[in-house]
Amino acid sequence: GILSKLSHPNIVRLYGHIPETTELILEWADLGSLHAVLQSSERLPFSEMKIALDIARGLNYLHSQPEPIFHLDMKSKNVL
Repeated sequence: GILSKLSHPNIVRLYGHIPETTELILEWADLGSLHAVLQSSERLPFSEMKIALDIARGLNYLHSQPEPIFHLDMKSKNVL
């Protein structure tokens, strides 16, 4: 599918999926979700501005595709 062909530093790479389920095989994200990072008692590894800009860059990339892709469930649990 189209998602496996995307390549951008701010988009987690999709390697495949399991047809019988809704499970996806994604690039490993060391820190987990943004939600988990924000809930952690540890200091943020990046500035909040960098996080916001990286999210905006990733969404801009998706929206600028020949067939734009719109993320329909933007929340911290879905940002890796």
